[in-house]
Amino acid sequence: MKLQKEDNNIQELSGILRFLNGKRERRFNWATGNEFGRDMIWHWTAAKDVLGLAMVIFSIGLL
Repeated sequence: MKLQKEDNNIQELSGILRFLNGKRERRFNWATGNEFGRDMIWHWTAAKDVLGLAMVIFSIGLL
């Protein structure tokens, strides 16, 4: 039951991220025909965005 709840939280969070990142996801839709490829590209771009945000926060912290 606990695992199910965490899975729902993860799905909800990824849904929010996908909503925020919707433009980028749509841009890649035509490039990747299958669901798996689209998800992999989306996770890669999301990870890149998170990394970029972390870099910005880190550099502001250095100031």
